[in-house]
Amino acid sequence: MRIGPSIMCADLLNLKSELDHIAEADWLHIDIMDGHLVPNFTFGVEAVQKIIDYTSLKCEIHLMSDKPFEHVDLFIESKPDLITIHPETMPDPLRVIYKIKNAGIKAGIAINPSLSLHVLSELIQEADQFIIMGVNPGFIGQPLLKSSLIKSLHLYNILQQQNLNQQIILDGGVKLAHLEDIFSSHVDGVVVGTGIFHQEVGTEAALKQIQQQARSLHNALTL
Repeated sequence: MRIGPSIMCADLLNLKSELDHIAEADWLHIDIMDGHLVPNFTFGVEAVQKIIDYTSLKCEIHLMSDKPFEHVDLFIESKPDLITIHPETMPDPLRVIYKIKNAGIKAGIAINPSLSLHVLSELIQEADQFIIMGVNPGFIGQPLLKSSLIKSLHLYNILQQQNLNQQIILDGGVKLAHLEDIFSSHVDGVVVGTGIFHQEVGTEAALKQIQQQARSLHNALTL
C-alpha cells in the first residue's frame, strides 16, 4: 500500500521542514480548494509551483474546482505527475481528462461519498487513477466514512471484471488504526493528512509508523 501525505495538513509555517520529513513517502498529494466546489481555500498556483520545485517526490494535484476546464491549465504549467478532477463539476469530463493527458500528465478521477460509481461508465478506461473520498472534502480532521471502504471494494471488483489495473486511492480520514480495514478494501494507496502531520511523535516518525503497518499487512497477506 502506497502512502501519500496531504501537504495541506502540514505546519505551513515550517513547510520546507515538513517536506523534508516526508521525503520517504511514495508521493505528495496537493489539494486545491476553490471555495466553491468545497467550502474552503488552500494553495494558489505560485505556492504549488514552489512545492513541486522543492520536493523530489512525485506530485499529484487534486483539483477541487467547479471550473476545472478553465483552472486546469494553470496547474498543468506546474508540471505535476498527475492531476485529479471531480467529474460531477462538468457535463463532459473527458475534455478535461484529454487536456491533462495531452500535456503528458496522468489524469485521475475523484469520487465524493455522495457520488455513485455509475459516473465512471464513460470514464473508467480513460483515467489513470481513481480517488475514493473517505470524507466529504473541504475540512481537515474528519472521521473516515466506512461506506467509502465498501465503495473502494466495489470499484476494485469492477476493474477486475474489465481487466483494468488503474490505481485506487482512498483519501480522507485515514489513521494508523484504520489501515487493516482499509487494506481489506483492496486500495493501492492512501492519502494521509492529520494521521501523519501534527502527531505527537513527529511527522517523520508518524509516516514511518504508517509505512511499517502497511508493510506488515502486506506481508501477512502474502504468507
